[in-house]
Amino acid sequence: ETIGNTMPYTLSLMAIALAPEVGIPVSFAVTWASEGQDIYEDAIRNGASPRQAQGLAEVYGAFSATVETAGDTFFVQGMGKASGLFAKALGHNVARLAAGEVLKRSGWAIGKEVAGKMLLDFFNQGGQEYVEQIIRNAAVKTVNENRPLLEGAVDAFVAGVVGTIPYG
Repeated sequence: ETIGNTMPYTLSLMAIALAPEVGIPVSFAVTWASEGQDIYEDAIRNGASPRQAQGLAEVYGAFSATVETAGDTFFVQGMGKASGLFAKALGHNVARLAAGEVLKRSGWAIGKEVAGKMLLDFFNQGGQEYVEQIIRNAAVKTVNENRPLLEGAVDAFVAGVVGTIPYG
């Protein structure tokens, strides 16, 4: 992946976080175009005509965009909850900062909660990529019946998990 490939997704996440009523449709449109292009190119490589590949890209790209946008919305909402937990715990403990044990225990609880949330986000993204790969394979299978539905799905899952790590 390059910055050019990931920047639209990053901007979509920001849009969802700042204004969900605008960000969700923007994320869907960006993803539909990107995933649709991938499906189009894969279908062409597997023997589809340009017209057939375009139809597959439109239909299956929309399915893939729905999966991506739903996952991104979940990710952004989760990050907001994790940062809210931290702020809430900090606010409750400001008066007790001198009592190191209270802060230590609160910090541990927050750390466990945030770590659990991060793991959930990693697996959410991996699962999202897994499903999107199956959608792409289903589209291509309409022109190449030998295309296995699970081809590349595990690799897509791993790439999704690893690709989420920087966003922690």
